Amino acid sequence: MSKRKRKGKYARKPQFKKAGHDRTQSKTLHGKLLVHRNGKATFVTKQGDNEVAYRIHERDTGTAMHMDKVEVTATTRQPSPKKGYPRRNNDGEPRVKIKVQKVLERARDRLAGTVYFDGSRFFVVPDNPRIPLNINVDKEQFKLISPTPKIQDKVLLSLDEWKDPSRNPSGKVIEVLGKSHTPMAEYKAILREYNLEPEFPEAVMKQTQDTPDKVSKDELANRVDVRNLLTLTIDPVDAKDFDDALSVEHLGEGKVRIGVHIADVSHYVQAGTPLDAEAHHRGNSTYLVGTVIPMLPHPLSSGICSLVEGEDRLVKTVYLTFEGAQLTATKIENSVICSNKRLSYPQALALLKNGDPEYIRGIPSPPAHQTGFPGRPLSGLSDKEIQELHEAVNLLWDIASKLRDSRMKAGSLDLDMPETKIYVDEEGWADRIEKIEHDESHQLIEEFMLLANEQIAKYLRMKNIPGIFRVHDDPDPEKLNDLRGTLKDWDIDVGDLSNKAEMAKALEEIRKHPQAHMLRVEVLRSLPKAVYRATPDGHYGLSKADYLHFTSPIRRYADLVVHRVIGNHIEYREGRTNKAEPANLRKGSLESTAHHLSLTERNSTDAERESQTIKLLEYFEKELEKEPKTDFEAVIMDIARYGTFVELTHSGAYGMLLGLRGHTGRVWGNGKGKPTTHNAGQELEVGYKIQVQVESVDRFLRQLNFTPSK
Repeated sequence: MSKRKRKGKYARKPQFKKAGHDRTQSKTLHGKLLVHRNGKATFVTKQGDNEVAYRIHERDTGTAMHMDKVEVTATTRQPSPKKGYPRRNNDGEPRVKIKVQKVLERARDRLAGTVYFDGSRFFVVPDNPRIPLNINVDKEQFKLISPTPKIQDKVLLSLDEWKDPSRNPSGKVIEVLGKSHTPMAEYKAILREYNLEPEFPEAVMKQTQDTPDKVSKDELANRVDVRNLLTLTIDPVDAKDFDDALSVEHLGEGKVRIGVHIADVSHYVQAGTPLDAEAHHRGNSTYLVGTVIPMLPHPLSSGICSLVEGEDRLVKTVYLTFEGAQLTATKIENSVICSNKRLSYPQALALLKNGDPEYIRGIPSPPAHQTGFPGRPLSGLSDKEIQELHEAVNLLWDIASKLRDSRMKAGSLDLDMPETKIYVDEEGWADRIEKIEHDESHQLIEEFMLLANEQIAKYLRMKNIPGIFRVHDDPDPEKLNDLRGTLKDWDIDVGDLSNKAEMAKALEEIRKHPQAHMLRVEVLRSLPKAVYRATPDGHYGLSKADYLHFTSPIRRYADLVVHRVIGNHIEYREGRTNKAEPANLRKGSLESTAHHLSLTERNSTDAERESQTIKLLEYFEKELEKEPKTDFEAVIMDIARYGTFVELTHSGAYGMLLGLRGHTGRVWGNGKGKPTTHNAGQELEVGYKIQVQVESVDRFLRQLNFTPSK
């Protein structure tokens, strides 16, 4: 039917040209389907070196689920002579209709969820809010499971083949994880969802039985003995293992040599053993809230490889010689150390600020129940020992602070985001949230670790030695241009952001901006993710041509591989081996390993975020019981017609602000309508701060709902 227009006139439907002048074009594309938390979907495909994303209507997704690899038909209708037909995207290009034709590869064959019964059938609601489909299960099959699943139990499902999009998918229960939304059930669900295993295979544990408790005299051969040097570790209060230490040595004539000592895990984990195969499979340790899934068994990670106070330990060392803050020489050696003092970050900060022995003795030590290696309490140290520590920490910071200033001037980007740590009680429930301050004690360690990583990477490149490098590619110019437009909307006027000086200027302006948190998030979204590669392609964020990971071999396999590369080179350099590049350390082998490690890192990151989200939901469920309710400061992150979304500044919790819908208000600098909302007569925009209270917690949507504070 024709449409009625104003003034009684009728409008004709736009007419297409006859056959032979068809303005539709179709092509087949391959890529991934991404389903967002709001239920909307995107198809992402590679075009050259770039990724291109297209919106896709829910009805056109077929039987594809989140992260499935799919084949689609992309149909483009060219512009009509009639102005405005067909509709165009915001960039002025004709809209492309995407329709899934087939699923090429499933992202998952199993999932976790909660059992429900609607009176006639059992079904499972998936934990993952990006899978907005109930999964049908056969009630007869329940009888085969022991224990029998009950309503609101969390279970693990194996998914059946799904071909008919008009019917919900189905699956079979393969494991009962416990009552849904309890700590143990949620923990097990994360383990199953991300294929994490807290226990080690029998062959690994059998090999680990031979792990020594002490360093033997025979192991000291061909090592630089620096056990006489003042050496210390600085770590979080609740650290269970210590894989880096710093030593200070005065060489005279204003020269200082800093030893960056890293646990020599490669000495104990030999290539080709069951222990090595399992470490490679895991790729890295995974830090879930309240626990860790380690890459190495505890007799290694918190035993012989951990640089605990008062014990001899084998290390690989980067010796850095400074005149003032100028690095004048670098040397890489196998060494043996004995840490004089284990410091926590708060203790190190106190030593930086104050050298008074009585004040220092009053700084609490980590409780013994939090860590097996608290070290001697500061209260038991002599005045001389405290003075030595005070001087050493201040000397380290004097150099580190200058290194940091120099790094920033060279174009390194300050992309640090506020961090929070969630603590759990004895039963595993979220108990409290603390904000982590990235103070001088953290920066001190960071600068020496960054420099050691850089020097090792430079050494490998200059000697043409294959390795695994940490690579952060330059960002897409289009994304940077979009970011520039966003910053301009917030009165931050910068030039071409592909120029590092302009990016540094933008970050400095963001740091002083009232909407700093939100704008920093936008910067991170515009940058690619760092990955592992067997080629030294540089690190954009750090503005370093040479960079890799060397300093955490207890928790990252990439670092362990680099230790093997360095260890083999030292052996070759000193004539103790004639193999310049063993088979497992050749470039082809390292390329495969680097790709695998990028995948395991991504998997662990996703699992850690999931754990963080679940514990935030637990924590705020307890807030619902409080009277009066707690007020939280929040930043408005997004305003849409269907709702306003905020992020709490202290915890990073994200949720919807109920009752405040958006509308188009004043005009942005780019000519688009700027979305706004109103609360108690006040006009609010993205980036504004507002006080909120928790209204409800939706475990299935993984969403917090807030209301404005009264």
